[in-house]
Amino acid sequence: MRATCPLDSLGERTLAQLVEHRRSFTARSIDRLIKVARTIADLVGQDSIDAGCLLEAASFRDVDPAADLVTQVA
Repeated sequence: MRATCPLDSLGERTLAQLVEHRRSFTARSIDRLIKVARTIADLVGQDSIDAGCLLEAASFRDVDPAADLVTQVA
């Protein structure tokens, strides 16, 4: 996945922040997020995935109500 959909350093930091914030992402859901971000980048004519594409892709995901419970317990 990372070979075909590389992220720059800002993209990696944005992805890490999204994972930290949601806490419900699995490895599989992260791959899906990157694939959607790649599609968004393609649609806007970008050669690379930027932080904006990742944030837009994350906005399409449903919010997991259990994620809020994890942050309240922790």
